[in-house]
Amino acid sequence: MPNILPVTVLAILATVSFYDLKDRRIPNLCLLALLVLFPVFIWQTANWENIGLHLLWGGGAFAALFPFFVLGGMGGGDVKLIAVLALWAGPKAGADFLLITALLGGGLSLIVLMPGVQNLVERVLAQGGMIHLMRCYPTPRSIPYGVPVAMGGGLALYQAWWQ
Repeated sequence: MPNILPVTVLAILATVSFYDLKDRRIPNLCLLALLVLFPVFIWQTANWENIGLHLLWGGGAFAALFPFFVLGGMGGGDVKLIAVLALWAGPKAGADFLLITALLGGGLSLIVLMPGVQNLVERVLAQGGMIHLMRCYPTPRSIPYGVPVAMGGGLALYQAWWQ
């Protein structure tokens, strides 16, 4: 019987990325789905002895990032997504997840904040007749961090658990 858990998780992360790009919001339903699937993941990987460390990674990530949400530096969805993916990553893939996410998020920030990038995006979309996609960019300077977080989580989880 094929293992559909990795495909399901990657589909949820793709959905998170889509909604973060489109609305700059991460649906709680997606986060809840990842949370509900976590025990299935632990059961499939026979990793019950490390469940405490997984909980520590998830709780630690939430505790470390919650002040940034309170101060307005991060969105609540981003904080919850990082916490849920850190829970999944645990000690085996946690460092990889955080490193990949930081590199992708930093690169995205540099691109979005670079002068002229918004005009370039508008020109490219206009030439392709897709200017309506500019609705994906509600604020020129807002950054959809859910996308690199989802990518970092997907890559780290795949590399550590499903490769």
